[in-house]
Amino acid sequence: MNKKQLSKSLISALSVLLLLSGCGETASPKPSIQPEDNSQTGTYSTQKNESSDDIWIKEINTAQKSLDIDAYLITKEDLANAILDAKKRGIDVKVITDSEKSNSKTQKEILDKFKESGIPIKINAPTGSTHLNFIIIDDTEALGGSYNYLEDDANENDPSMIMKKPDIVKEYSVGFNSMWDNANDFENY
Repeated sequence: MNKKQLSKSLISALSVLLLLSGCGETASPKPSIQPEDNSQTGTYSTQKNESSDDIWIKEINTAQKSLDIDAYLITKEDLANAILDAKKRGIDVKVITDSEKSNSKTQKEILDKFKESGIPIKINAPTGSTHLNFIIIDDTEALGGSYNYLEDDANENDPSMIMKKPDIVKEYSVGFNSMWDNANDFENY
């Protein structure tokens, strides 16, 4: 084996070892970034025996004033119940969701419960889809990620990011409000 082949083999072996070193079964700690102004932005990986639902419901339950929710699809009953409970506690709740998915049986049942409880709902106009999946809590915290509020996503993925940095949360709020106020692309459910 010449030097060039040996170098390629070593680089390949090291690459595989580096990739495998991150594949252990140990639980990931909850990393966060702590800026000087005490605001926080960090990712959250679910721990053993914990689901994404646990994270999102816990955060929803901390709401004191408002919940602005953009969700492609909500079919998780416990998550829907946490949102309904927030409304019962007097929290101002608004929901934006996908128009096509709003007609699926489970989604429709949940959206109808929201509407009956006084939660205003907007759906995107017939073109395109809304697939952002985030919740803004009290204009001070945003939860985002790929979590779809579905049965399958709850235990199989690590899809959550919790953001408490004011300028980031403000951007989420600006985006949510621009969709909410956009009568051309979003309509009442």
